[in-house]
Amino acid sequence: MAVNGDKQTYGRVIVTYGRSLMSLVAAQSLARRGLHVIGCDSVDMTALRFSKFCSAYFVHPDPKDDENAYIDALVQEIERARPEDDNPYVLMPLFDNARLLARRKADLPDYIKLAAPDIQSINCVYPKDRLVRSLTELQEFAPESRIIEGQSDIQAASADLVFPLVLKPAVGVGGRGVEFVDDKEQLQQAYQKVSEEHEGPFILQETAEGEDFCMTAIADHGEVRAAMAYKNLDTFPKKSGAGTVRETVDHNSFMEATEAILKHSNWTGVAEIDFRWTGEESDPPQLIEVNARFWAGLYHSMASGIDYPWLLYQLTAYEAISESTTPVIGKITRTPVLSTMSMISSILSRSFRFPVTRRMIASGWRLIGEGQRREGLHRIWRGLKGAFTFDKAAFTALEKMEQSKNAPTEFDYASDPYAGLGILFILSSLRRHGRLPDELKY
Repeated sequence: MAVNGDKQTYGRVIVTYGRSLMSLVAAQSLARRGLHVIGCDSVDMTALRFSKFCSAYFVHPDPKDDENAYIDALVQEIERARPEDDNPYVLMPLFDNARLLARRKADLPDYIKLAAPDIQSINCVYPKDRLVRSLTELQEFAPESRIIEGQSDIQAASADLVFPLVLKPAVGVGGRGVEFVDDKEQLQQAYQKVSEEHEGPFILQETAEGEDFCMTAIADHGEVRAAMAYKNLDTFPKKSGAGTVRETVDHNSFMEATEAILKHSNWTGVAEIDFRWTGEESDPPQLIEVNARFWAGLYHSMASGIDYPWLLYQLTAYEAISESTTPVIGKITRTPVLSTMSMISSILSRSFRFPVTRRMIASGWRLIGEGQRREGLHRIWRGLKGAFTFDKAAFTALEKMEQSKNAPTEFDYASDPYAGLGILFILSSLRRHGRLPDELKY
């Protein structure tokens, strides 16, 4: 046990990707457990930088620009922050750099432990073509899929699979490059478009019916030690957007597939697994994607009773998890700002009767031009007054806003008042790299 000022600490953790709310809630969790938290990112002025739960912070080169410079800088900072005692020292990647650091693990000092799955495990599920190959042994858990490496594969796969289909790059995030097609002609057009914009290979897959579900888990050599699942009640933007209001659901329906893929890959660490499911017991959930990282709904998982950052720290530092936890089913949380924007967008998009209003106003002007000024003005007024009509869908959106308004969020203003200043990372990115961060470009 070490002493940090007037505060006792039981280990040291470097938390990456400081701009994200994921890193913020991870730091809050770990610091409250008595750990010394150091944050980092390729930009300054992030949420983690301003958090009182972050004891120190450093800025490193962007790995997208120069991977070797990033590793060199990280190693230098790891050495600089090395604790003098023998308490655990952990590097905890919070997003996609988990894969990079797993691949470059040999370049990191041996006195720091990396909280990420082995690269051999990750290679079983990423890129997506490797996941397709892994799932050939677990076919009952996933939609029929084919790996597309050229035009000849398109022709052969389209003869085997049942439309509608989805075509997507093997490497990609956030739904970029994903095309849905209903027939062979659309498939040819989609393949031409996607192959011009993205490098192959590609995945051609039968569409899975139902809703999207996010299954989360932490495993020790393929054995699941804790798990929970949630679905998005609302997103922003509406199509392929981030979850803004989330609800915890029973994860047991997804456990068989989750245990199968994590055991197959001998997984140690956290995993986020995307499923599609109709909700019918007769329809097995369909596994779509496996991610070797934390997820956007990390706070929701923690609010539901599964403190993944703490569990991962225990697993990494001590090779064991000391507690057994179960999630609170039905728990609802929201993402600040985005949830409000989503509800307003939903109300306006469903309530603004622009075509009707335009016709009424045009009719009114015509009547005025014909000398019927009183009737024309009345028609224009009725058109403007009727521009907004709160139909059933709009009231449903308002009800959803009311239901979630008291739901907890990532920002705990009372205990961490300055973390919200992390929005300034946009300015830091422009100053340091001369460009907007990727999060705002898609």
